[in-house]
Amino acid sequence: MELMVEYNGFMGTEPEVMLPLTRGRTAVSHMANVSPVGPFYWYVDGSVRMSYGEDPYCRGGSHFDVLLDVVRKVGFGPMEDPDEDEDEDEVSTPAKFALAHHVTGVRLTRRLLETAEFTCGLVTKSPATSWLRA
Repeated sequence: MELMVEYNGFMGTEPEVMLPLTRGRTAVSHMANVSPVGPFYWYVDGSVRMSYGEDPYCRGGSHFDVLLDVVRKVGFGPMEDPDEDEDEDEVSTPAKFALAHHVTGVRLTRRLLETAEFTCGLVTKSPATSWLRA
């Protein structure tokens, strides 16, 4: 098992970074910050199998609906475009971890993070993505 943890960053949710790293393996990446809403990616052998951005009803990837029953079961919000007049449930961070556990078989726990040995590294990205350019 390989586990990567990125502290205070988002490169692990950028396909141009992750696609080459996932050739020959399965990977899941997701993130949250002060808001639990954020992207989720499921990669298999260098391709995006399923992804969503801030809204899980805006899914993408080659098999974007294969996990639909699981996504609903673990507690994601609306899976269809919500009506503008209704309150939209946010995707919770625990739901993302539950979906990642289903896909990878790895249950990320506090104990695992506290006892695992990590090799640290620095990843640089160049050129800057278009939204960073003035």
